[in-house]
Amino acid sequence: MRSLRLLPLLIGLTLAHAVFATPADERFTALTAKDWAFRLQEFPDLAREENPDVVSTRLGDVSDAAQQRRQAFWVGLRRELAKIDAQKLSPEQRINHAIFRRQIENFIQDYELGGYLMPINSDSA
Repeated sequence: MRSLRLLPLLIGLTLAHAVFATPADERFTALTAKDWAFRLQEFPDLAREENPDVVSTRLGDVSDAAQQRRQAFWVGLRRELAKIDAQKLSPEQRINHAIFRRQIENFIQDYELGGYLMPINSDSA
């Protein structure tokens, strides 16, 4: 019964977030959705983790062409992300923006430093 009293408050907060989302929030959310769709396509293991009912025999592509494609995608994504003024984001999305920007930077730097070339053996974990 007590949780039912909180329901209007939760609904109100949810609606307030939707109403007060800034245009920058919407652009940022669209950008993260684009990235997530790309990651699910590029990394079949991630797609299986996200949805265990997905049956896929496809392995992730680790070819040089795939690495270059990912790098080009993330460099482009970084460019798009730079066009979003973090100060115009809601406080919650500012935090997400900072984390997301760092993730993208890490992906780019990993490629530039040749991290994808590290041999897989018992010492590489």
